[in-house]
Amino acid sequence: MDFKDSFIHSLQTGLSLARSISMEDYLPVSVKLPEEAEEYLPFLLGYGYIKTSFPYYYELAGLKAYCLIYTESGTGLYTIDNNSYSLSTGSLVFINCQQKHRIEIKQSPWQYRVYFMSGQPLPYLYKAITSEGNPVYSFKPVSSVPNKLLKLYGLLDSGNANYFLHSKFLLDILLETILEKKQAEEQSAHLPEYLIKIKQCFDENYNTKYSLDSLEETFHISKFQLCREFTAAYGVSPIHYLNTVRINAAKEALVYTDKRINEIGRSTGFDNTNHFIRLFKQKTGVTPLNYRKAEIRLQM
Repeated sequence: MDFKDSFIHSLQTGLSLARSISMEDYLPVSVKLPEEAEEYLPFLLGYGYIKTSFPYYYELAGLKAYCLIYTESGTGLYTIDNNSYSLSTGSLVFINCQQKHRIEIKQSPWQYRVYFMSGQPLPYLYKAITSEGNPVYSFKPVSSVPNKLLKLYGLLDSGNANYFLHSKFLLDILLETILEKKQAEEQSAHLPEYLIKIKQCFDENYNTKYSLDSLEETFHISKFQLCREFTAAYGVSPIHYLNTVRINAAKEALVYTDKRINEIGRSTGFDNTNHFIRLFKQKTGVTPLNYRKAEIRLQM
């Protein structure tokens, strides 16, 4: 049975879709694999790039596969055993598809990449990633894993049939996610509370005006100590981290809203439009306007 057929056969309640989009747009593309690889390597069964809006949900069970869902924008919801987990921008969830679960949209539009896989190493890797009880992990801005997820998709979409290369990417993605997650858990157990609060402020209120002086005044910590300890904990300086969060939010606004460049700059924390454009180009290689044009062309 083709993997796409296996996926359809495992659906528990059918697939609820926005009327303007056909079911075919939501189904994974099957990947062919030589039989000799199945016993030794993690291997891909199917993949997809899903761009959806309300309504959208499906329930799945009994599919002999594991699944990675990486959210690029919007928010989804993963529910299993009466526990629900938010799939926000920049997060990855690892799912055992034999277990009954539900995937649904939470914030529209929701855009994600999905990779279905199997292979002998996966039960162990799945256990390692989900060992702390939370199957969802949100990557730091400096992580290399999201880029590897995009490169793997590019390989598959271009018709590259080198399954050794596919397996290498899968192992890199899964092992680096395990290492990052373990490191983040160890850091969180020893991090000063004020660092966690600062990062939370940046993540949730990035459009607020911040400076090292204002942070020093709010948290009663020397700005030199604050900067040193934040960099040691998160790999980049506080302002670098904040600007990365702001630029990521600006990218989403450029693609999914009709706001002007200066409006997007202000809404993401940049009062000076020229500074916003300069920093955006420094981090992405293109101006905000050219980024918007390129992304819209890709989605047509």
